[in-house]
Amino acid sequence: MHQSAEPSEMLVGQDRDGGSGSRLNASDRPRAGTDPPTPGQLRAFVLLAEELHFGRAARRLGIASSTMSETLNRLESCVGGELVRRSSRRVALTERGERLLPRAVEVLRRLDALTEIDDPATTTIQPTLRIRLGGAAWGDLTQPVLEAFRARHPRLRLDLNESGTVRGPAADDTWDLMVTHVPHPGQGVEIHRIATEPRVMLMPAQHPAAGRDGVTLHDFREDPHIAFAPWAPPIRDYWLGVRERGGVRPPVGGVAYTVADVVHQVRCLGLVAMVPRSLASTVLLPGITSVPLDDVAPCVMAVVTHSGRDDALVADFVAVSRQVARRRQSRDRVFGATPLQRAV
Repeated sequence: MHQSAEPSEMLVGQDRDGGSGSRLNASDRPRAGTDPPTPGQLRAFVLLAEELHFGRAARRLGIASSTMSETLNRLESCVGGELVRRSSRRVALTERGERLLPRAVEVLRRLDALTEIDDPATTTIQPTLRIRLGGAAWGDLTQPVLEAFRARHPRLRLDLNESGTVRGPAADDTWDLMVTHVPHPGQGVEIHRIATEPRVMLMPAQHPAAGRDGVTLHDFREDPHIAFAPWAPPIRDYWLGVRERGGVRPPVGGVAYTVADVVHQVRCLGLVAMVPRSLASTVLLPGITSVPLDDVAPCVMAVVTHSGRDDALVADFVAVSRQVARRRQSRDRVFGATPLQRAV
């Protein structure tokens, strides 16, 4: 999930410029039990426990980071001890915080049950992971991965959106991770390899090569192809098979930015396209078929994340994806996905 611009070294309650901000000194804190915690303080604490990041928790609440820190300080004053600790890389709950968390969740649940008013100030906070799906994502592997991940994080909301073909730098704050194939056009990203799968040639059902057990790129040397990401030559040429063709680019009859573009151009214009097998299995509609390519290497299924961001949820998504891919390979050899090691 996306992180704020505040450096991870910033102390609880520290201002962006490094000042002491609103942190209360020990002498300023009332004794435990003097003031009971407020619902707002408990909600801030529960959200911080879910996000484990002050900047993100503050944004979810719609408040400034300094306000978030002050809220936590006052809650710690109420309970008489420290609830979270920060290291150079992460936020962690103390033992006191771990004990308070389930009680805070239960108190908020009961408070929410007392009212039927949809008040943003009292709505249960739900953290969100924003996932971009590159084209058809990983085909029929996508669903079991998402189901396994949701089982581990039942309170987490997943926002899924098709990214199409990403233009330009991908290091923005509109997504937390991408489920896609590489090569990838974005800058400022890290590639986490999950598995490989064959590349196939997608073609009209009436094409002469339709129905064969296997084909080579030479069989399509005169067919007009669909070009992906024409503005990014490395990606365009990868899916045109330029390297495998000895540096020769095949005829191009159209360009595609989405899966729908591919479907319409194959069915209506008679074009062909090299695609991942997972995409082909998703779009095999009447009038479209695919045949395995015998002379090209498999493509890589990957999770793409923001470079330099340390996020436990994103890391767990990568781990779950690899586990599900390994189980799928063992269970169904037809799938053909070979687990890879994490990219260095």
